[in-house]
Amino acid sequence: MSQMERPAKTRYAVPMGLESARAKLVSLYLELRGDASLDEMADDLDMRLIELCGVLNALEDREVVTRNGDRYRFAQ
Repeated sequence: MSQMERPAKTRYAVPMGLESARAKLVSLYLELRGDASLDEMADDLDMRLIELCGVLNALEDREVVTRNGDRYRFAQ
C-alpha cells in the first residue's frame, strides 16, 4: 500500500454524559470488542473486579451496556 492509499478509519464515540474516565474506557472497550466477560475486561483493562463491577452497574443503569448471562455488550 502506498502512502497515498490509507485504510478507511472507523470512528467511535463515547456516549454523552459520561464523566468518569473508567466509564468511558469500559464503554469504548465494549464498543470496539463487541462483548466480554468480567474476567476478560478486568484482565484487558487492568482493573480490579470490584472497581469494574461498580462501573458496569452504573453503565447498565444508564443503558450504555447490557448484560446477557456473564457477557456484557455495548448497547448503543
